[in-house]
Amino acid sequence: MSFLHHSIIGALVPALVKKTPVILKKIFKLQPIDDITKARVAAKEYPRHYKIGYALWLLCLFSSGFIALGYIAFYLPITSDGFDFREYWRFVFLGLINMVGVWLVAGAILDQLFWFLSSDNFKDYVRYRNIKEGMDVDVTLQIKTLWKIGILYYIVLLPVMLGLLIFGSNKMEQETLQKIKTLPEVAAFVTELEQHGKKASFRVDDQENEWSVQVYEIVARDGESHTATFNWYRVNKKSGAVDKEF
Repeated sequence: MSFLHHSIIGALVPALVKKTPVILKKIFKLQPIDDITKARVAAKEYPRHYKIGYALWLLCLFSSGFIALGYIAFYLPITSDGFDFREYWRFVFLGLINMVGVWLVAGAILDQLFWFLSSDNFKDYVRYRNIKEGMDVDVTLQIKTLWKIGILYYIVLLPVMLGLLIFGSNKMEQETLQKIKTLPEVAAFVTELEQHGKKASFRVDDQENEWSVQVYEIVARDGESHTATFNWYRVNKKSGAVDKEF
């Protein structure tokens, strides 16, 4: 257990800001590691298995983002009944957006968790590797920076993600409605109502694997009104097949 505690667990220290430009260091007020600490960690000898642990950190970090991408862009479309693959591009964009977001947020979470669990010696090794790779900012400050960037990232892109979801849903709903309107009996019903100065109404409901469309008219009589249904139609999301209730 000591090996796991002192190397593998402590190694999972994501540091997405390792390549942070100087401008970001100024924006987030990232203070460099002091010279005394730099000299101390550089002079120490570290076990060879620390390199393996540090590599596991990279694997853990990058896997989190790729898992998010795979789940959103591949797993959800394939396992969803009635999925319209014409809308696949939306899931790819959502997957890519969340891949980066997970790298930021998961990076902060993993940093905070595994840095707390790491031994002091492995913390010095992480500092040594960070300094060697050009990121001379302590991990505790990197954690705060990841949280700030991650929160800002999702605040900025939240409208984009909502837009992708809403746009796709509205587009599929409108295409379904248009398909029902072009059915011969529905077109005849609409024309008949228009000849009598009336208007046909439509209601589209999302029923998971299919769309449910009600075609009806609003009948007004003696100051009161009610709906008179012409027919109900079910449209399979996957095949596009249309079935009517009666």
